[in-house]
Amino acid sequence: MSTEAADRWIARFPEPTHATVRSWFADALTSGARHPEAVLMVVVRLVGHKLDWATTPATRQLCHNTLQACVCDRPGALAYATDLLEDPAV
Repeated sequence: MSTEAADRWIARFPEPTHATVRSWFADALTSGARHPEAVLMVVVRLVGHKLDWATTPATRQLCHNTLQACVCDRPGALAYATDLLEDPAV
């Protein structure tokens, strides 16, 4: 199930990077986050660490863009997290 807000949020990223961003959110679920706010907190921490260790400009840019999207469009990021929480395949 996908909401319009979640679709708009992920659409800001280039199509080839959707799977990477999704995996960062899925990692938050794997680490035990069970609420959208908790998922977002884990994602921000995880991506922040990835940014610290990024070796390519493309990775740094994706990390930066993800952090910015989580902060500047928090409702969209929470909608995306909610969609993943409700997705039995994740």
